[in-house]
Amino acid sequence: KMSKTLRGTHVENPVALTDSDMVVLLHNMARDLKGKDEILSRHFRQIADRLSQLADKAATRRHWTGQE
Repeated sequence: KMSKTLRGTHVENPVALTDSDMVVLLHNMARDLKGKDEILSRHFRQIADRLSQLADKAATRRHWTGQE
């Protein structure tokens, strides 16, 4: 349910966002800013890419439960 609401401006329950949802949201924000604020768009894209890398690394650790 949460992933379907990410494209819009209203997210009903931000606590329910998964790492993947946050990456999608950041990339969507970067896309929306493209042509309006290139620097901010690039920063959002870099943050999304880094979050994705960190989430992938954290998910492979033995202690990771997805709830940290």
